[in-house]
Amino acid sequence: MKIEKLLFIALLILLSANFLIGQVTNYSFTQVSGTLTPLTATYTQHTSGTTDNATYNNISIGFTFNFNGTSYSIISICNDGWIAMGSSASQSYDPLSSGSSNNVIAALANDLQGLSTGSLRSKLTGSSPSRKFTIEWLHYELYGGADDYSFQIVLTETSNTIEIYYSSSTIVTANTFQVGIRGSSSSDYNNRTKTDATSWLSSSSGSSNADVMTTGGNTDRNPQGIFTWTPVSCSGTPTGGSASATPTSVCSGLTSVISVTGQTSTNGISFQWEQSADGSTGWTNVTGGSGATTTSYTTPTLTTATYYRCKITCTNSGLSAYSSNALVSITSEFSCYCTPTYSSGGSSDYVTQVSFEGLSQGTASNTSPYYINYTGTQNLVPDLTQSVSYNLSLTFGSDGNQYNGVWIDFDRDGTLETSEFFTSNSNAGSNGTVVISIAIPAGATTGQTLMRIRGGEDSQVTSGQACEASSSSYGQAQDYKVNIVANSGCTGTPTGGSASAGTISFTCSGSTTITVAGYTNNTGITLQWQSSPSGAGTWSDISGATSNSVSTGTLTASTDYRCKVTCTNSSLFDYSTTATVTINANVPGSAAASPSTVCPSASSSLTLTGSTIANSTYLWQSSPDNTNWSNISGATSATYSASPTTSTYYRCAITCTAANTTLYSASVLVTVTLPAYATLPVNESFEGPWISSCDTRDAPTANWLNTPNTGDNSWRRHDDGIAAAGWTSNSGLYSPVSTVGSYSAEFNSYNATDGTTGSLDLYVNLSPAGIKLLKFDYINPGSVNANDKMVVLLSTDGGSTFPTTLLTLPAPYTTWSPQYVDLTTTSATSVIRFLATSDDGSSAENTGIDNLKVLLPCSGTPTGGTASAAIGSFTCSGSTTITLNSVCPYSQP
Repeated sequence: MKIEKLLFIALLILLSANFLIGQVTNYSFTQVSGTLTPLTATYTQHTSGTTDNATYNNISIGFTFNFNGTSYSIISICNDGWIAMGSSASQSYDPLSSGSSNNVIAALANDLQGLSTGSLRSKLTGSSPSRKFTIEWLHYELYGGADDYSFQIVLTETSNTIEIYYSSSTIVTANTFQVGIRGSSSSDYNNRTKTDATSWLSSSSGSSNADVMTTGGNTDRNPQGIFTWTPVSCSGTPTGGSASATPTSVCSGLTSVISVTGQTSTNGISFQWEQSADGSTGWTNVTGGSGATTTSYTTPTLTTATYYRCKITCTNSGLSAYSSNALVSITSEFSCYCTPTYSSGGSSDYVTQVSFEGLSQGTASNTSPYYINYTGTQNLVPDLTQSVSYNLSLTFGSDGNQYNGVWIDFDRDGTLETSEFFTSNSNAGSNGTVVISIAIPAGATTGQTLMRIRGGEDSQVTSGQACEASSSSYGQAQDYKVNIVANSGCTGTPTGGSASAGTISFTCSGSTTITVAGYTNNTGITLQWQSSPSGAGTWSDISGATSNSVSTGTLTASTDYRCKVTCTNSSLFDYSTTATVTINANVPGSAAASPSTVCPSASSSLTLTGSTIANSTYLWQSSPDNTNWSNISGATSATYSASPTTSTYYRCAITCTAANTTLYSASVLVTVTLPAYATLPVNESFEGPWISSCDTRDAPTANWLNTPNTGDNSWRRHDDGIAAAGWTSNSGLYSPVSTVGSYSAEFNSYNATDGTTGSLDLYVNLSPAGIKLLKFDYINPGSVNANDKMVVLLSTDGGSTFPTTLLTLPAPYTTWSPQYVDLTTTSATSVIRFLATSDDGSSAENTGIDNLKVLLPCSGTPTGGTASAAIGSFTCSGSTTITLNSVCPYSQP
């Protein structure tokens, strides 16, 4: 039974210790009589006079003060009677309940304003370890009131007690103030409350964070005396909490900050940080750094991975606990170099291919942050021998400016220095390639180190621009590993290594660079490149090609390359593997049309597909019969938009510029659907309904073509322009709307852009002999204007040309007027075009035609017809009109 009681007591002690972590509700409170003693010089004056609604942030208190389980060395002051621990405070009249600041001490919190003699000041007094920091409000009133309050908040070192001193004040009834402390949230509070009828020093503990102290009608009921909050001291075994590192991994030579959270943080708690190499043994107190006995420890510069933990001790009980371990690891040296930056990068300003002693890395694009670290993904790490030179090949994007710079950290000190810089010192140009000679110093430190490449720059890179921004906002940086090896000098038979081509095949022609890698590369090694027609085995030296790479020049036939590697010390040699550059057969491809069937003058998109001819130029051609071809001026890309008026064949001529040979794609036919030719006689009153030929209800019958087929300058039946052609409006409609029936054909001159035209074409067979007659009624009420007119044209070749003008009808025609014109042609492929022009003018001025007829000449014996008088008789004298009917020389339909 005794053992069980002891265990129960131990458990209560443990729970009590854990409960004491960061709760201001655990602070004890006392209230006694007394008064403040005003601060004397020298103090810090924060404000004076009638200041209202102000805060004063980041004020040092001169020692470490533990509040709510956290140590602070700075506070912030609000003019409205309260302070907040830490670097800032947000102004509030109710800081304990609704304010946004946490860890608050409120002495007399409400909307306060200084009197004319008002003063807000602070002062550090005493000596360590019992110093005090006092914040004093002298002669303050409730805003708009008639009162005078003076009070102090006093913070005491080591004991961490909070005292509020009040001076006897004026007697004012029913003023309310928040008084107390607030922890890490508004739900953690320890405040005081009283009514106006009770003594100030008989306050009780608040039951709500919004409770207030209310002044009464005598001195006893107004602010006076001393309020004290004392934190509870630790007991038993404390809670160790959790340690964490920021950052968790650092580069060699940098520091990390280790913090502990969740630990017991009350009076009597001490902290000691410890370190270990493996996290389980050899724990010792930390050396170096700062903050070893606080909740936050800054390590010294680190070169090896280290574990840290915090020893939490309750000095009252002598018992300790440890936080969890926090590991600070050392980041790979290849991730610790300075970072290159670009403000723009550029989609065509970068290094597309790197080739270096077997290292081959392509880059497809340049995206933010315009820096790629390839050290973890490169295909191999090239060996670079001391005192030997190597060729680094760089190919660039399509921008016209492509400058470069390269650094290798030969001394492996983590810094890319000006003495470690290489460049071609030239502009490679669009899609260009440069070869940079890299000389490895005799004293270069052996082992793996960093190579940085900057390329695609708009201006020359300088030796001091390995880090951050260069002289250009455009470009890209890439990092790689290289391995420095000792130079022992060649002996015996060297290793020939492997030859590889930057590009292994071309269509038509091309050029590339061949590089040898993996060969013996010590002092005494010489290189000689050789070439042979592919597969022939007839090798010959390439003059001057004695480095580890060779440019092929422009090739038009497949070619083999190899490198002869000779050790001059032994006179023995070996050959590299063979690299073949293949020139592929040329395939011209086919032309494709979409759509392949169109209305006259409508667009068809032509595309060249399946062509394998590179480095070529294009020229589209057209033919009426797929035999006789004509070049199309300006059609010089792999696509072309055609707008034929008749069915037409198209093909693309592809010329390989290097070989100067031209091949032709397979042709494609674009079929143009034309209206049917009407037979005579023709009688068109436009009643409809109109048909959808090339667009919505765009043709009166299958014998008509409307161009354009939609829009404000497209003809339509007068009631259908908005719905069928998308007219803006029909505000320009004439009156009456027809001469025969209920409808006419209308051109929207009112909304169409000034000077634009629209044509309505009648396809008609005029092959019958004799003179035919074109008759129609015409209206155009518009004002006189150079653009406002309709012209009637005639084509006899199916609409290819319109050389004959039959009528020119300028505005105004305010009423319907019959128009007549003889047609003498006998072409079976005639097209009569009604071409209207817009003036974009006022209302009621659109162009209309109605009652259209194309009549055959009469034949045989005509009918005499009937003459009739408008008035048959007169008395004395008179005049009238005599009309003869049915004696027209044209047959009526």
